[in-house]
Amino acid sequence: MAAQSPPIGSFLRIVTSQLQRLIETLRELGYATVGPRVVDGAVVYRELQSVEQMPIGLVDIQDGGKYRLQAHEGAGHFDFVAGPDSLKKYLFPPRETLLESTRENGGWTMAAPAVAAPPVAVIGARACDLAAVAIQDRVFLGGPYVDPGYQARRKNLFLAAVNCRRAAATCFCHSMGCGPEVSGGFDLALTELDGHFVVQVGSERGAEVVSRIDWTVCPQREVEAAKEVSARLLAELEARGES
Repeated sequence: MAAQSPPIGSFLRIVTSQLQRLIETLRELGYATVGPRVVDGAVVYRELQSVEQMPIGLVDIQDGGKYRLQAHEGAGHFDFVAGPDSLKKYLFPPRETLLESTRENGGWTMAAPAVAAPPVAVIGARACDLAAVAIQDRVFLGGPYVDPGYQARRKNLFLAAVNCRRAAATCFCHSMGCGPEVSGGFDLALTELDGHFVVQVGSERGAEVVSRIDWTVCPQREVEAAKEVSARLLAELEARGES
């Protein structure tokens, strides 16, 4: 379809190969792209330039004190679940210069350095990730005292979230009311189906980005199929909790 910004809340269809184009588009717009990669036997967030760097076809087996990756026939781009990493380091880094002291003419000048907040786009954030970010937003942005570093980094964060298709034994999003379906706080939300993605537009930024790649309006049957993915997984998680 010709370049055009779809409305917020709309559902689009992109073929699987357009995931690479999404990464390229974000990089062309000045974002550092971050996504799932395998490091030391675990799926973590790292710089992502190509879908070939992603753990396609892998699933993770998690339980108490247990984590391993294994190939699985039919596994897609995002069929692992939340691992040992999070988005916090991209919003509230563990080390940051808060104040600089300069000695001038026998005295000291104290000043806060300019905040470094380069644009970052995360591909593959889950509902639980977004719930955690929402809590950080409340703490660092929602009160009378706003953290300027967090505010700048949050403003420049683009979130292309993913609806989970499977869950580990350690997943608890359903009991906390924050998943498995992505319900808000995203720029784009992807659900992987057979050979394509259903993409929900969540913001004006998301609409602008997706307008630069090839998409078509998603048929209602595929919108329903995407929602059924989350509904089935939620039913599975609730059944586990009752057993």
